[in-house]
Amino acid sequence: MDQLVVHKMKTVRAEYDKYNIYPIFNIPASPEMNPIETCFAQVKRIYKRERMNALVNKRQFDMDETIDRAFKIITPQMVKKCVKKSIYLLHNTEV
Repeated sequence: MDQLVVHKMKTVRAEYDKYNIYPIFNIPASPEMNPIETCFAQVKRIYKRERMNALVNKRQFDMDETIDRAFKIITPQMVKKCVKKSIYLLHNTEV
């Protein structure tokens, strides 16, 4: 988990206790260790490509529809692969 303040709020910590969750926080500023960053990178890549394509071809660009379509491309298998990569990096990177 990243170091976002909301993840450490009292109300959120209470939920951790309620569900027997022990959060493990990444070192600060380590997006390569956070699997969601890889997924977001894919979404941003698709968004930028389609936005540029619309501009070059002078077509209408629907931001919401493009973002929705980009997120639908993220599969459970892709997320699993990102998590495995993060775990690998966590265990094989010197801090």
